[in-house]
Amino acid sequence: MPSRYAGAPEFINSSQVYREIFEDRGVSQIKQYGTRNLIYPTKRQIDQLDVVAHRWVYGDMYYKLAFENYGDSSMWWVIAFFNQTPTESHLRFGSVVYVPHPIERVLGFYGV
Repeated sequence: MPSRYAGAPEFINSSQVYREIFEDRGVSQIKQYGTRNLIYPTKRQIDQLDVVAHRWVYGDMYYKLAFENYGDSSMWWVIAFFNQTPTESHLRFGSVVYVPHPIERVLGFYGV
C-alpha cells in the first residue's frame, strides 16, 4: 500500500527552535513532510465506491477500522479523511463512520 506521505512536499528543518530535540537525537536537522492537498472525492466518485457504515463505539480507533477493512492499520487516514473527521476525538459514541471500498480506488481519487 502506498504511504500517505507519497507525493507530499519534503523539506529540511534545521531551525534553532528545535535545537534541543536535534541534540537529543544526535542530528543537526531532520527531514519533514509538508501537508498534501488532498481533494475530497466528488459525488460521482463516491457513487463508484462501496461504502460500509460503522457505528462508533467505545474502544474504536481509526487504525483498528483500517486493519479490519483493509488489512493495513496505516490506512487509518483514508477513513478519517473520507469522513472529514481528522481524529477520533472529533467523533462521539454512536456517530456513523463510513468506510470506503475498494481502497485502491479511493487512493486513486486522492492521487496516491
